[in-house]
Amino acid sequence: MWNKTILVTVADDRSGRKNGVYGKTQDYIESLFKAHPEFGVTDFLMWKWEDIKNSSYYDEYKDRLDIIDPETNGRLYKPLAIKDALTKIEDNDFLIYNDTSPELWNGIEFITWSRYNSNVLKDLCIGNGGILTSLGEFDHDGIQCRQIGWPAPYNYDAIGHHTHETFTNKSCMSIMDPDEKYLYYLQHASGFIVLQKNEKSLKFIDDWIYYNAMPECCESKDAINGEPHRTDQSISGILINKLENNLIRCLLGREQYTVINPYNLLSFSQIGTNYYFVNSRQLKQNKRIYQDPNKRESDKYKGTFVIDNWCVENR
Repeated sequence: MWNKTILVTVADDRSGRKNGVYGKTQDYIESLFKAHPEFGVTDFLMWKWEDIKNSSYYDEYKDRLDIIDPETNGRLYKPLAIKDALTKIEDNDFLIYNDTSPELWNGIEFITWSRYNSNVLKDLCIGNGGILTSLGEFDHDGIQCRQIGWPAPYNYDAIGHHTHETFTNKSCMSIMDPDEKYLYYLQHASGFIVLQKNEKSLKFIDDWIYYNAMPECCESKDAINGEPHRTDQSISGILINKLENNLIRCLLGREQYTVINPYNLLSFSQIGTNYYFVNSRQLKQNKRIYQDPNKRESDKYKGTFVIDNWCVENR
């Protein structure tokens, strides 16, 4: 069996974004998993701004890290924290990263911990080649968000499928994907990541840092269709696409869906739950096909790809 499972989070409250409670949420996360060692987390790396400044990476990336705005610093501290955590575990051990956005951690006080175990997501990670990330579950018109009753800001018309056509800017695509091979590939959601330490995952993080330090990729400018570039998520997403990785689907709208936010690591740790994967590889189609004929057509995103046949495997 595996020896270590390290949980990694980063909290940078300098910008005051989301009411400046990333650090408070991070403290709550650490206390949760320390109170429930039976879940399987053995080690913790919890970076706040002072930890970022005191890290061995700060001098090299100081110019970017000193920028307060996360849409301009590109959240470079995220892959740096993951890289630092990987140095603290051995080959074949596991790393779990989760964002500290407060909305991801609502409702945890109501769960029954005996229903959750880290071995579930670790098995999923192994079955997916040692890197586990999730699909960004935006549907074309936000129907799914309304169906499950998510509160604002989710209860709105979504802005398109989670592809690089929608969420990655031209300057980053020109560097990472000059032939636009991955333009219509599904972009993952980078707020939840599981890695098994090996050559593949180490190279993934090194490549992520390399591109995340580039202004062309780490600064949030409009994507190809005029929506905000997703900075670290766009960068890591293209790398996931290049690996031809499958993306795990959230439990949105399913019987197993609980009060837990679908991008919380616990949502992928439920004992006895069947999880479904999709291939991130998608091709542009001439006409969109909807499973729900009542969905309205949007001229802006007409004809990206067919949403049928996404499910490639269940586990």
